[in-house]
Order: sequence, then C-alpha cells, then structure tokens
Amino acid sequence: ALPISLAARSYLCFASVAPMASGEPLLPISTSRCRAPLEPLFLVAFVNTMSRIAAQTPALCLLFQDHAEASGLDLASTVAAFGRLSALRSLVELAATPLLARWSDHTGRKGALFLCSAGCCVECILLATSSSLWSFSIVHIIGGLLASHNAIEGSCIVDACPGSMARAEAFERLFLALGAAIILGPAVGGELSFHRRAAPFA
Repeated sequence: ALPISLAARSYLCFASVAPMASGEPLLPISTSRCRAPLEPLFLVAFVNTMSRIAAQTPALCLLFQDHAEASGLDLASTVAAFGRLSALRSLVELAATPLLARWSDHTGRKGALFLCSAGCCVECILLATSSSLWSFSIVHIIGGLLASHNAIEGSCIVDACPGSMARAEAFERLFLALGAAIILGPAVGGELSFHRRAAPFA
C-alpha cells in the first residue's frame, strides 16, 4: 500500500505542473495574490509572541519562585507546583483556541486580535503586581483564555489569501516572524530580569 500511495502522490505532484498538449496543467495552480498587505499582521504576531515569551522566560519562573518562598514552599514543592501551573495554563489555552478562532469568525479578526493584545497587557500587569502565590497562579491560568492569538493570525491569512501559493508564502512569513520572536523573547526577558524581576512584564 505504501508504494502505491507514494506513486499516487508523485503522479499528482507531477500532474499539477506537467503541461498538456494545450499547454495547460492537469491540475490548476492558484497564484492569486493576497487581498490586503499582511505586514501589519506579521508585526503584531511578532510583538505579541515576543512579549509573551519575554515575560515568561525566565521572569515568570523567578516571580513564581519568590511567591513560593514567601509562602513557605521548599524547592521540590515549588518545582511541582510550577509544573502543575504550566499544565493548567496549557490546558486552558488548548481548550480556548478553537473557541477563540470561532468567536473571531463572528466578531471580526481585528477586534479579536486587539482583545488578545489587551488581555496580554492586563495579564502582565496583574502578574507583576500580584501579592500572593494564589493570585499569581489564578491570573496566569485565566490569561490562557486569550493567549491563542496565533490561531486568529492564521485565520487572517486564510481570509486574505484565496490562492494556495500566496497563502503558503504568507504562512511562511508568519512562521518566520514567530521564529524570530521565539529566539529574541528569552534573550530580552533574561536581560530585563537581570535588573528587576518584574521588568519583563512591563
């Protein structure tokens, strides 16, 4: 079955580009451009992702450790508690991702992206000013509801780029922006945390 599947895929790939006698490909390739410039979207994706990563690596861990020590937890209990907190945050974010994308279908992409950005700002402010371990943890878990802005950014690309080639190129540029944010975020967060623990949340 595997050689047959590979052969079928190879034929489809060849058929999509091989010209017929009339000069037309067997399978049409859509090369239409995007309906709107996407550079602002890539910038928003870069800023949102880098700010979240800069705030979480390593400032989030350090602040959590400070609150845990103030609450009387030892190192082993602190590590276990932070692992549970990260798991709950990821679970909330996973559950909220399809709901957030579906909600943006009805309310609009710009409004949903603005709400995600505002939610990130509010979360950072509350995390930096939290006075106890419980309030710090609850804020971080609830913040996962609006953390899946990448799903909305992908939906924006699908809306703006009807052609498959233009859509693939747009996603490539989006992933490039996200990759740069993932690289720069921890470096910025580490430098800011060196001066003050809560500085990356600003």
